[in-house]
Amino acid sequence: MLPRQDIPHKTVSVGIRPEIYEIINRDLSPREFHLQRAENLIELTGILKQGVPDVVYMAADLTAFDPFVLSSRLAKAGVAVLMISEVPTRDVLINAARHGAMDFLVSPLQPSVAVMKTNRALIKKGKKAPLEGLERKIDFGSAKTPYEKVKVVIKNIKELLALPFAVVKIIRLCNEPNVNIKDLELAVKSDPAIAAMIMRRSNSAIFGSAGQATSIQRAVFRIGMRETRNIAASFSVFKLFTKEEKSFGFNRVWFWLHSLTAGICAQILATILKHQQPEDAFLAGLLHDIGKMVLDDFINEEFDKAIRMANTERIPMRMAENSVFQTTHSYVGSKLVQMWGFPSVIADGIGQHHLYQKLTETNNGLSLGAIVCMANQMSKAMQVGSGGDHIAEREPSFLWKRVPKDLPWRKILGKVLGELNAYTEVLEIPPEQFRMDLIESQRGKVGIFLPGTDHFAPLLQIALEREGFEPVFLSSLESRNFEEKQMALIIGDLTSVQDGEEASNLQKGISSLHEKNIILPPADRKNTPLHLDFFWLESQLRHVLGP
Repeated sequence: MLPRQDIPHKTVSVGIRPEIYEIINRDLSPREFHLQRAENLIELTGILKQGVPDVVYMAADLTAFDPFVLSSRLAKAGVAVLMISEVPTRDVLINAARHGAMDFLVSPLQPSVAVMKTNRALIKKGKKAPLEGLERKIDFGSAKTPYEKVKVVIKNIKELLALPFAVVKIIRLCNEPNVNIKDLELAVKSDPAIAAMIMRRSNSAIFGSAGQATSIQRAVFRIGMRETRNIAASFSVFKLFTKEEKSFGFNRVWFWLHSLTAGICAQILATILKHQQPEDAFLAGLLHDIGKMVLDDFINEEFDKAIRMANTERIPMRMAENSVFQTTHSYVGSKLVQMWGFPSVIADGIGQHHLYQKLTETNNGLSLGAIVCMANQMSKAMQVGSGGDHIAEREPSFLWKRVPKDLPWRKILGKVLGELNAYTEVLEIPPEQFRMDLIESQRGKVGIFLPGTDHFAPLLQIALEREGFEPVFLSSLESRNFEEKQMALIIGDLTSVQDGEEASNLQKGISSLHEKNIILPPADRKNTPLHLDFFWLESQLRHVLGP
């Protein structure tokens, strides 16, 4: 039962600077909210003795006590916790999500943001009736379970998320083998924004030596049919979804950065692996997680639960989604792109990128689903954006054996980031929200010990070179290997070691050879090695070597 509307919601601020408190106080209507202020734990304890508040606003950078521990305790008591920070790093945001915070406020606060996020938190806690027009509406009828709701969304998805007519026509024409270029030119010209994007792409630095394209027809000839289709699709899909956060821990800007990076990585990997259509790999990589946006927009309460489960339990999103929905974003995304009229090979690439048992080699090499799977992991290793988790699962690690050894990964990473810059500029993603450059200064050599099967070797190399380290792979723990090469750090990948005693002895050996070391991945409660969590690795590197 919802609380009586004539009783103000009890809200408390903890450790917040006076100017931020005043902004929140002005933002909240005194008829709806009663705001109290606590400077420390003693004052908060006194307030809590008078009754459990509905909402607590808490500074994320408190030093007198751990705000995340307090957030966990308050959340368990039914309080909606909103964290506040001037610079909410990925570390802070994920820790807040893992410790039960409902949302995040970034200081300085914009007008009405505090009341909007407060209302959303109260609605999710069942303490306030939903506001009219707050969410996209869909009639679920008699559907009660999350899986039944997914089926309703898929049935109505073409009407719920319709692409612009011009884009549908461009996709159809670009898929025709004998398309009339004049027809395609007319379709592109019918959408000025897409036309401008295609002209900008055709005149970008990558085609600079060919001179300036002065017409749509010449631009299409220069970049090709599939690239034209990809630009129209990426621009339209990006604009189709709002940028407003709905589920805490699922940042929309980070999502698009991860998706764009995966698309670019997929095209590069497809080229390296001699796939027939690298441009198809880009589109499948770009849209590989689009099902998450559908679930977040239309079945938000359940998707929010899956996001929190993934962050709290440190498991891949697909596992959390399976637990909540009995299906995954891959399935939803493949159905959506089918409805949009994309080629079946792209829908299959999206639908299969987590079906590891199906990612086998074909007569023509790796399938598109396999390449998208690898691109997804590569994007996570680069730590650009986030699709909801930062985990590379171990099962598909065999795919990386198909990649040629001694690839110039640093050069490849530079190319990926250069392409990403070009796309984010066109899509108007604020560059201050992410780091787009490679670290130029060399931070030293990192010895990587891989006993037995090297599950994560290429991904570790990508992650470390992204951070400015020089990876050195070692097959033994002989001390002279470390003394001669002056390692700054040792990373021991013990994922292939099944015997617990052997793993323990290897860990002791690594620790005795170098005081700075990381053993990965973290083990579960049964001491069984699991997947590689790049957020965990990033935090370990920062802890061991500093920022």
